[in-house]
Order: sequence, then structure tokens, then C-alpha cells
Amino acid sequence: MTHSAEKTISKVASIVSLITIALFPLFMLPTTTNFYDTNKLFLLITATSILLVLYAIRTLTTKTLHFEVLPFIAPLFGFGVIHLLSTFISNPTNVVEALMGRGSFFLAGSLFVAMSTNLITERRFIRQATYTLIGSGTVLAIISLFQSFGFGLSNLINQLAGTQLSNTLVFTPAGSPVALLTFLIPTVALGLILAFTKTDPGEKVALFVLSAIMASAILVVSVYSLPGKDTAPVFLPFGTGYAIAIDTLKAPKTALFGVGTASFVNAFNQLRPNLLNTTDLWNIRFNYSTTEVLHLLTTVGLLGLAFFISLIVGMFKLSKNSTSGIQIRSLKVTAFAIAILFFLIPGNYVLYFAFMVVLGLWAMAAKFAGLEVFTIETDKNSKVEPYGLITRKEGDSYHTFEAWMVTFKWVFPAVLFLGLAITTMVFSIKAYAAENTFKRSLDAAAANDGLTTYNLQREAILGNPYLPRYRRSYAATNLALANAIAGNENITDDDRNNVAQLIQQAIREAKIAASIDPGNATNWENLAAIYRALINAAQDADQWTVATLSQAIQTDPLNPALRVELGGVYYSLGAYDQAIRLFQQAAELKPDYANAYYNLSHAYQEKQDVVAAYDYMRQTLSLTDPQSADYTQARQELEALSQQLPQQNQAQTAETVAPAQTQLQTAPPAPTPNAEVNLPANAGPEDVTTTNPTAPAADINP
Repeated sequence: MTHSAEKTISKVASIVSLITIALFPLFMLPTTTNFYDTNKLFLLITATSILLVLYAIRTLTTKTLHFEVLPFIAPLFGFGVIHLLSTFISNPTNVVEALMGRGSFFLAGSLFVAMSTNLITERRFIRQATYTLIGSGTVLAIISLFQSFGFGLSNLINQLAGTQLSNTLVFTPAGSPVALLTFLIPTVALGLILAFTKTDPGEKVALFVLSAIMASAILVVSVYSLPGKDTAPVFLPFGTGYAIAIDTLKAPKTALFGVGTASFVNAFNQLRPNLLNTTDLWNIRFNYSTTEVLHLLTTVGLLGLAFFISLIVGMFKLSKNSTSGIQIRSLKVTAFAIAILFFLIPGNYVLYFAFMVVLGLWAMAAKFAGLEVFTIETDKNSKVEPYGLITRKEGDSYHTFEAWMVTFKWVFPAVLFLGLAITTMVFSIKAYAAENTFKRSLDAAAANDGLTTYNLQREAILGNPYLPRYRRSYAATNLALANAIAGNENITDDDRNNVAQLIQQAIREAKIAASIDPGNATNWENLAAIYRALINAAQDADQWTVATLSQAIQTDPLNPALRVELGGVYYSLGAYDQAIRLFQQAAELKPDYANAYYNLSHAYQEKQDVVAAYDYMRQTLSLTDPQSADYTQARQELEALSQQLPQQNQAQTAETVAPAQTQLQTAPPAPTPNAEVNLPANAGPEDVTTTNPTAPAADINP
């Protein structure tokens, strides 16, 4: 390979890397359900695949394997591998969901850094990449400043793409105000350090101006993010995040590997302390812990945290060993600033990407400054000695076996990287296409086009059958179509068959979702909602509803709303004693839960216990906002009950205290098809774990 050709590969790699660095914080498309993270991940995977192909081409052309293991490369790669392994070990049925998130993000990011630092040979790339980061931060800042005045990018996207993006400061291409702030803070630090150290007046002024723009955006976004603001971010309380992380250490498997990359919500449901029920956050299911360190300890265990800590330790070591200079100093401060943020808040794609890029640039700068790095190298002039040792050829020709082994030393890695790139892109494109199809199905549902929704969701499942959210949505669509057909005045035999088939598919899809991720209470709630809708139409539907809601309670044992829901099922079936027991449990879990007392009052009314019904309605009133419609409703019901009290009890009056955000309601069964439905024997929830998640949905024309 000529020197010019090698320079060409280096230049292409530099262009690909710079484009990725520039676009990643800004990249979003309204073509997936998550406009931000899904598209950023696909961008990173695409760029990494291109770099892998370039590296394979260079290796095959030069017949030389040359790989420099710069600082941070090994722990970054190990960090990515442990994120993948944790899901296979701790939650093996839900691997695909992890791969569509952090399970592949960290591997792709580590390979992106490794390939960039090996393919790019020009020192000026460090300066170009640094200014590219600052440029991306400036663009994000400008977008946010315009958003704060109501003239933002979201309004333009809504007009062009027909989306419903929020035209407030909440919108940012970074993904969230927190992602924006955590990217801008270290980027401002990077810009200011360079501004103070540059000698060129024009460059100095430009850096100060760009830093000022980003600092202004930080100030504005911070004001909008203050507690009490509608746009303020919601974080899991530290005590809760800490308690969950510590509880995962009690079992050896979760202590080492965590609960799985995409399974924090499962751990949250199972392990959160009941103290959270006394706060306004009691009915929120969190997908992230309080800080990134606690999140890592929970999801990828001690091994994942160890790789993260090894990165921090490597930063301190390189900080001591590398020579000083403007580039190294600015990158070093930026890397440490990002590392500190991980101890304060949960991480996000934009922050992690900036962290990995800065570490890679710092390692490159240290190498160009003279740092000795470990190098793996074999070439066409290598000779195989016994036990596989490689030395330089000294004159004699190779034996056939030796020649084959030498060739194998550089051909195998090149083919491996090429195969990895192609395989990754094939699966990524397939997954992205399914995500796009699912997004279009939701758009069709919003337009009230049931048949298109049905067909698109079926297509999405065929493209990617392992995501529970696809299955849950498809189950709801099947049930909605069944209700729509059954609601017709003149139902034909074909209609009845379609209704029965749609209901069977709804049950089946909801069961598959539960089988993919049985630790997620949402999947059991979804299945229970379908069974509950069939209580008046299908035999044993009431028992199945109770069974699935009981399973949901097992996966989320401190959730008072689930107990009220199960109590509501018993109430609708006339089993008032069981209903009362569950309503009381809900009130014990959350003593200020007005709806639990409201349901208790109604249950005691059905048991003709007016005194108890009156007392619980008084408690309901005391926990309800006096300015709400709920308060008026409870007050009227209390007055009606007071007329039924025995003479000695009628002098009691109601009290009002602090308001609570609770909607008062009993839970009647959901609408059911207007016909009896005969379900197959395996329609119950007892065989959820044996349901095949790869089976395609049946094709009908409702």
C-alpha cells in the first residue's frame, strides 16, 4: 500500500469521525418513537461500522495488522462488553431491548474511539475535533435560546413534518434539558480554557464569544429547570437510588452483573423503599437511578462499576504521566468535569459520547506528545516460531504452514472486523426499519385509522419480534378493533369470527410481552387489562384478571394503585371482603391515598356498613384538594351518607387538610365486546413463560 493511499484512508476516517462528532449531539429524526436516542445510536453504529470497514481495508491492503492500544481503550471496551453481558446473564429474555440501548451504545462508542485513534494519523485532527465539539455545543445553545423566546426549531419541524414537538425550552435536539446542560457545561469549560491560552487574537475572541453563547444557554435552561417549574427535570431521590443499588448487592449474580442494562425499572419496582409513597413521586416508574454511579451499580453490578472506576483511575495516571500543553490541559479538565457529573446525575447518550471522544482525543494528544503506547503488530515479514511467537524474517523462505499462519495473523482480524461491520449494519437497519414502521402505526392510531395501525404494528413485530412495547401496543389495537366490530348493530358470522380471533391475538400478544420481560409490571398490567375487558364475555376471564394483577403486584409490591385496581376487580365481582382487604393494604402503603379511602367507603356501603363508609369518606375528603371537582363529589357523597347514619353519629362533621393529587374513582370493568367469546384452553396466564415470542401475528382483515 502506498503512503498516499494510507493517507487517503486516514483522511476518510477523519471526515467520518468529525461528521459524527458534529452531528451526534444534534442528530434527531421524527421517524422513530424516540426522536433522539434511537437516531443518535443508529448514527454512532453507522459511523463505527464505516471505520471498521476502513480498518479492514487498510489491514488487507497492507497485509499488516497494526493496532495501538492507547490509554482508555481497554477499559472503554470492557465497559461496553459488560453492558452486553449483564443483560444476557441477568435478563436473557429481554436482550434485544438492551441492544437497542446501552447494550450496544457503549460497545459502538468504544470501537468508534479505538478505530478513530488508530486510523487517523494527523495531529491536527485533535484540534479539529475539539472545535467541532465546541461548534455543536454552540448550535445547541442557539437553538435553546431561540426556544426560550418561542421561535425555536421545534416549531419549524412541526410545520414541515406534522409532528407535535413541544415548542418550549423542553425541546432540544440533545434529547432533554438535562442532556443539554450536561453537554454544555464541560464544553464551556473546554472553550474557556482554550480561549485563555490562545495567542491569536481572532481565535481568542471567537472562543470567548462561543463560550458566552453556551454560558447564556446554560443560565436560561438552569432557570427553567429550577424546582417548582413545569419544565423542571424529575430525579429519583438519592436515598431511593442508593437503597435499590445496595439491595442488588445481596445476591451474587446481581452483585457482579447487575439486574441488566435495560432492567432498572424492574429493580425499581421490586426494591424501592416504601418511603417514596409519601412523596409526590409515588406513581412514577423511574428508568434511571439518581446518579450514573448508582445506576451502573444497579444495572451492570460491581464489574461494570469497576470498569468505570478504572477509567477514572486511568485519567489520574495519564494526567501525571503525559506532558503538559494547551491541548492536553483543556482535554484533561473537560474529561474530569464530565466524570464529576456522573457522580451527580444520571448519564445520557450525549454526555457519554462527549466523554468517550474527549478521552480518545486526550490519549491521541498524549501519544503525539511522546507517550509510549502498547502496539499489536504482525505483517507479511513476520515469522512463526514454536508456540506461536512472532519474529522478523531473517532470510529463509517460510514453510507452507508457517506462511499460512502468518497470513492468518492479519487476514483473520480484517475479516472479523469486516464481518462485524456488515452484520451490525444488517441487524441495525432491520431494527431501525421496524422502529420506523411502529412509529407510523402510532401516527395511524392518532389519525383513528385502525386497520392501518393493525397492519403496520404487525409488520413491525415481524421485523423485530422481541420488543415488549410492540406487543403491548398490538394487543391494545386488537382489542380496540374487536370492540369496534362487536359494537356494530348487525354482526355477521364473519364479524363474530374476527372478534374472536382479534381477542385471542390480543391475549396472545400481551402474554408474549410478559414472557419477554416477566419482571416488568407494565406487561402484567397490560395483560390484566385485556382479561378485565372480557369479564362479561369470556369464561374464566375474572380469574385470569385476578391472577395477572396479582402477578403485577408481585413485580411491583409497594404500588398502592395496583392494589386499588385489583380491589376494584373484586368489588365489581361482588367480593367486597377481598376488595376491602386490598383497599386497606393500599391505604397502609400510602396513608394519604385518597382514592383508597374512597373505594373503601364504597365497599362498606355495599356491605351496608354506613358508619364505616361515612368515616372513610371523611378521610377521603380530608385528603382531597378543596378546589377540585373530586372534593365537590366527595362532599356530596359524604352529605348523603350522613343522612343514613344512626342518630348518635349525625353530629360529626368533615375536616379538610392539605390537598392531594388524586382522582377519585372506582374501577368498573372495561368495555367488553357485545357477544360471548369462546377462548381456547391456553388463553389463561398460566403458560406465559412458555409463550413463543418469535411467532408472527396472524393476518386478518377486520
